[in-house]
Amino acid sequence: MSFLKTKNILILSGLTILYIMDYLSQIEIFSVIPRRTVLIFIVIFLLISFLPIKRKESNALNEFKWEAFLIGYIVLTMIILQLLGGQSVTGISFENWFVWLVLLISVWELRLKWRKVKQESAVKEN
Repeated sequence: MSFLKTKNILILSGLTILYIMDYLSQIEIFSVIPRRTVLIFIVIFLLISFLPIKRKESNALNEFKWEAFLIGYIVLTMIILQLLGGQSVTGISFENWFVWLVLLISVWELRLKWRKVKQESAVKEN
């Protein structure tokens, strides 16, 4: 998984924490943690996610792998948290039509990126 850099792992960690807090908000530990602390961590994760990544070589294949992994990770996290009995407080669940719309757009974008990967590999072969 060469596409998983430190920044990407921090982004996944932040997303996971936010999903757990959203789906399993009834757990007592979340009532003990002050909201201000949570907001500070969210802002830190957002700032880190906007920092530029130093890329040795930017290629379409690594971008495709990262985006496909991220979409799969988010969907899998939502499924696991729902199976654990979690209920989304914010409405980010499979019952929301907007989530399906975003997933469809993401899959469409992945399809376009895959075409770009194939074109890039065809150019390298010639």
